[in-house]
Amino acid sequence: MPTAPQANPEDFGRKIGTSIFWSFLDKWISRVFTLVVFVILGRLLSPSDFGAVALASSYVVFVTVFVDAGFGNALIQRSVLSRRDIGTALTISASLGLALGVASFFSADAIASLFGTPEVAGVIRALSISLFIQGLSSVPAALLERDMRFKALAIRRSTATLVSGGAAVAVALAGGGVWALVVQTLGFAIVGGVLVWLSAWRSVSLGFSWRSLRELMNTSLGVLGIQLVSFANSQTDRIVVALFLGVEALGQYFFAMRIISLCIELFTAVFSNVGLSAFSKLQDDRPRLRSLLYRLTSTTSLATVPVFAFLGAFAWVIIPIVFGSQWVPAVPVLQILVFLGALNSLLIFDRSVLIAVGRASTAFWLSVAQTAFGTVLLVLAGPFGVMAVAIAVVVRQYAFWPVRLFVLRRVIDYRILQYVKGWCIAMAALGLSWFVATWLMTEVGIWAGVLSFAVIYAGTYLLFARRQMLEILTLVRGVIAK
Repeated sequence: MPTAPQANPEDFGRKIGTSIFWSFLDKWISRVFTLVVFVILGRLLSPSDFGAVALASSYVVFVTVFVDAGFGNALIQRSVLSRRDIGTALTISASLGLALGVASFFSADAIASLFGTPEVAGVIRALSISLFIQGLSSVPAALLERDMRFKALAIRRSTATLVSGGAAVAVALAGGGVWALVVQTLGFAIVGGVLVWLSAWRSVSLGFSWRSLRELMNTSLGVLGIQLVSFANSQTDRIVVALFLGVEALGQYFFAMRIISLCIELFTAVFSNVGLSAFSKLQDDRPRLRSLLYRLTSTTSLATVPVFAFLGAFAWVIIPIVFGSQWVPAVPVLQILVFLGALNSLLIFDRSVLIAVGRASTAFWLSVAQTAFGTVLLVLAGPFGVMAVAIAVVVRQYAFWPVRLFVLRRVIDYRILQYVKGWCIAMAALGLSWFVATWLMTEVGIWAGVLSFAVIYAGTYLLFARRQMLEILTLVRGVIAK
């Protein structure tokens, strides 16, 4: 039977609140544990171990884009969905996962040789198994997200994270080296795949229809293009570091970027998980869509930017104590990349909005332009070292930001100042707190720096973002009350 979105605004609002709560719980349980495992593995493994898995993972992420082929997002976006659509998407994704997994397994040596790292072949061969698992689980996961069943997704991710992380630590303690990271990745895919099927099997159907394929491809091809370009946008830096500087340097760079990614996932991706589903259900109600966009961007900016500010200001103290002295060379890279994380706290919704309102092709060409611009910067920066690559990544995002603002405004006619207000307030506090905290930490001590950081942020928010913070607290209280 076809399914349609909820129409009642009050019920929809409660559903968004509940979804944010479970998404929040999901991210915090899974990512906090991931961070703990990351700390343990960081102390037990070498930068070259992380570099080898980072390179192999970049290849697997690339192939995974073709496994899903955009059908998951196409299912989420459709206002009316039939079982024929579901069966068609599942058949295509599972077939692609099997074919690409087998091809990757047997071509692992050639892929590793292409990057001049034959030692990575075994890692690629092992991780190729995850491609078939992804092919089987992408459609059930999309159906859960479409129905905003984030409780099931939270249980799936948290359980998979706990099991795979525990197994990885055990392998690392036993002297398994790089294979601890491989076990973590494969374990997460296997456990997560099983759990998503247990949650969504009633909604899944088998079958194939050429008509459904054509209809789904109207969105999936645009999404596939966006995902391919997003891959280039997110992975080109790793490839450039590996080609110009080697696996050891890639390990240091990956370490810094991984910390940034974990922070984004802990504080920002909580809301981005809900974003596409919520925006899609509001695609025909532009005032409510714009209102939701303002609230989400303000919330994520005000909650996330202070995290990156603190990380940048105190990285020289935090990293050696928590992860060990072998990661000290990654600190300057991390301090550069915090500005990437700060901007991404604002930019995570614009492409979701474009896809939700049926402008996937616009989002695609926007991604193409940004990726082309960024690739040129990265290739030029590669020979000059890891810090130059990190600077190029940040410049790429900030330099192209005005284009993204302009395109989104043309599509949904939003108010730019209202869109960026919360982020601008948070960034102003970032600059002031970082400067004062660094100076006091040098002249007086670390606790003086920490205290000044907290006072500056609290004072800035009290003066300039009081209303937004009250809205955030109201949202949190409403969710907890449920």
